[in-house]
Amino acid sequence: MSLLTIDQLSIRFGDVRAVDKVSLSVAEGEVLGLVGESGSGKSTLGRAVCGLESPAAGQIEIAGRPLPKRFTAATFRKQAALVQMVFQDAYSAMNPRMTLLESLCEPLRLQGKQRGREESLALDWLDRIGLPRRFATRYPHELSGGQRQRLGIARAFITEPKLVICDEPVSALDVSVQAQIINLLQQLQRDTGVAMVFIAHDLAVVRHLAERTAVMYHGRIVELGGRDLFASPRHPYTQALVAANPGAGRELLESKSLLPPAAEGCAYRRRCRFATEACRAGEPLLSDVGGQRLVACDRLAEIEKS
Repeated sequence: MSLLTIDQLSIRFGDVRAVDKVSLSVAEGEVLGLVGESGSGKSTLGRAVCGLESPAAGQIEIAGRPLPKRFTAATFRKQAALVQMVFQDAYSAMNPRMTLLESLCEPLRLQGKQRGREESLALDWLDRIGLPRRFATRYPHELSGGQRQRLGIARAFITEPKLVICDEPVSALDVSVQAQIINLLQQLQRDTGVAMVFIAHDLAVVRHLAERTAVMYHGRIVELGGRDLFASPRHPYTQALVAANPGAGRELLESKSLLPPAAEGCAYRRRCRFATEACRAGEPLLSDVGGQRLVACDRLAEIEKS
């Protein structure tokens, strides 16, 4: 059953199409990866699901409930009960004047959950994320980056949401700490059964975590598939992304990577080694190409025959 449904979602910042006609679904308990270069729109899409960005068009539904067009304090609390976010910069998402105990109790009190048990549950969560209980009286600035991210994860999971959006949660951490945080997220997801959208540059991390992965370029999804997507990428952009990204968040290194997206036709055509004049004709639609794979390339069959 679909928990998250995104239908023809568009988000614009002035003349920039940050997200352009994206349709996507996430099932209950599923882990979906969302990858692409910086500026591809993946973080904006994640923020929109949390109600932190306003769509220009389209609709988002979570558990069958449409996202409100305008948020009040009450509707935002209802939304927060369904979906939470783990941010890349955990420190900026916290109140620096709150202790760890207060920071963990805050979302419970805002949503009226576990009344009278907030502090007990918060201490249990310190154990669960691997922080000593004596840290309860510490402040965020007294923690390391990895410890702050553990706290951010606990704040997202403690209210038992249906969906957690993880926006580059390990990209600012040392490699050794990244592995610890990934293992923690994976364990919590298995224990709670929460659905998760994992946004990242590092394809190796997404491949490890996600059951399906969506690849974004210039605000649009160009490929969507299961775990075999990384072994057999079919869209030219996905192929370039996989070839240039063997690990640790490397960006595309191809010689044409600095060329801006095309304004007409296929946005990727200026960088695509397979592009022809026919690619100017119109924006390719995401189509089922078999094997539970969706690809947005009008020349795919022709390319794969050659």
